Amino acid sequence: MNITAVLRDSFDVMKKNWVLFVPFLAAFVLMALISLVTVGSMVPFGDFESMGTMSQKEAIGAAGTSFMVFFIMMVLSGIIGLLAHGMTITMIDDALKTEKATLSGGWHKTLQNIVPLLIAAVLVGLIVSVGFILLVLPGIVAIFFLMFSIIAVITDQTNGFSALAHSARTVFRNIKATIVLFLVLIALGVLFTIVSVILGLIPILGVILSIAASAIFGVYTTIFLVISYNNLETQPDTQPDATV
Repeated sequence: MNITAVLRDSFDVMKKNWVLFVPFLAAFVLMALISLVTVGSMVPFGDFESMGTMSQKEAIGAAGTSFMVFFIMMVLSGIIGLLAHGMTITMIDDALKTEKATLSGGWHKTLQNIVPLLIAAVLVGLIVSVGFILLVLPGIVAIFFLMFSIIAVITDQTNGFSALAHSARTVFRNIKATIVLFLVLIALGVLFTIVSVILGLIPILGVILSIAASAIFGVYTTIFLVISYNNLETQPDTQPDATV
């Protein structure tokens, strides 16, 4: 697999389909609103002076309420993020197959696959979390072998459990190409981090530019992964040519 060609093709798909940015930006706005509402609802519990006059029972109740509000916020944000990611992958898949991506088509197909998406996301999250608890390295290995799981749900129309197997099998069969691919993703992540830090130094405008940079990074890397997965599935590297 020629990584340079995949990077170039990913840029072309992004350039021709600006609608791919909508799910990411919509999810960002919704999660920002949820965060504001959550913080606002927790303000009364952040008044330490008044908490000092609470009884032990009231303090426990306040702490429990704060935890529940935070938990609900995390669940809602996770679901919104998963829907946006699923929509983006679905629309990329449509763009690659029909050269046309639509929000309605992306939304409809994502809802059809919401159960396997949730299953795959939860399984990957649990496996990676356990891996990071076990001295970090197993978590990185888990990310490496499961990085195509969500994509497999959409492109292969498979269930959440099989999607993990599809991802691991694809990586194992194309180990040299996927190692190069993984290193490219890390390099893109480092570049994005540097750009974000620089943009963060710009007052006010830097926030807007950082959001734009996040959208570009998120959409571009997703396109890159979808195209890479399709290439590796249709043209497996029996003698890997992971050229750059």
